Amino acid sequence: MPSTNKHLKNNFNSLHNQMRKMPVSHFKEALDVPDYSGMRQSGFFAMSQGFQLNNHGYDVFIHARRESPQSQGKFAGDKFHISVLRDMVPQAFQALSGLLFSEDSPVDKWKVTDMEKVVQQARVSLGAQFTLYIKPDQENSQYSASFLH
Repeated sequence: MPSTNKHLKNNFNSLHNQMRKMPVSHFKEALDVPDYSGMRQSGFFAMSQGFQLNNHGYDVFIHARRESPQSQGKFAGDKFHISVLRDMVPQAFQALSGLLFSEDSPVDKWKVTDMEKVVQQARVSLGAQFTLYIKPDQENSQYSASFLH
């Protein structure tokens, strides 16, 4: 079986054409989600919108994991990093939180840097404060066009 990366590269045109024929997708934003300050106070375990949250110990990240994952494939190492200015992390979280917690989001696991715990010159202080872990939607660890759309 080809790796996820090879599958995407080998099937790019086919997947792209399938996606173009699909109706525009819409995300229903989650309401009443915690703000950045609330996320920082989540402690060892908290729940919000079906996500388990934790911000404990010496870890500089606040973790969120969907209690009932939507994607059935195995994690193949695919992730997105979002970088913002250090002082803008709370505002960036506010802008993204409705989508991150959305039931329509394909992202079952993500984390954000707790800027109060990170030293000034650490890598995650300077960028990649948000990490979104993406899993294929199919059990054969491949992505479908509808999932990518």
